[in-house]
Amino acid sequence: MIGTLGLFWYELERGKTLTYARTTAMNTIVFFQFFQAWNSRSLEKSIFAINPFSNPFLFISLGIALLAQISVLTHTPLQFIFHTTNLEPITWVQNVLVASTIVIVVEIDKQVRKRILAGRK
Repeated sequence: MIGTLGLFWYELERGKTLTYARTTAMNTIVFFQFFQAWNSRSLEKSIFAINPFSNPFLFISLGIALLAQISVLTHTPLQFIFHTTNLEPITWVQNVLVASTIVIVVEIDKQVRKRILAGRK
């Protein structure tokens, strides 16, 4: 939430339209969900210890979802329906970087849980 709101306000502060800021926020939320889907493949194992292609259904689903997201942000008829606009390449990078922070948070959570469970045994 903090990352999404931060980028939303950042875009408004740099003079972008409300539609641009909303599109930025929506894109960040979507990428948070993409990263969380990867995180959720295991409650114990690190995301870095799991083969990224171990769940082909998830891999394909996220690929299709990414194409849908790109379409919503770049195709005029979908932009009209969803009230979105094209984003600058730097904004896409910022969205992905901010959303990827969920990986760090979940990795820390997994390690804490592991230590707590180890301490109970």
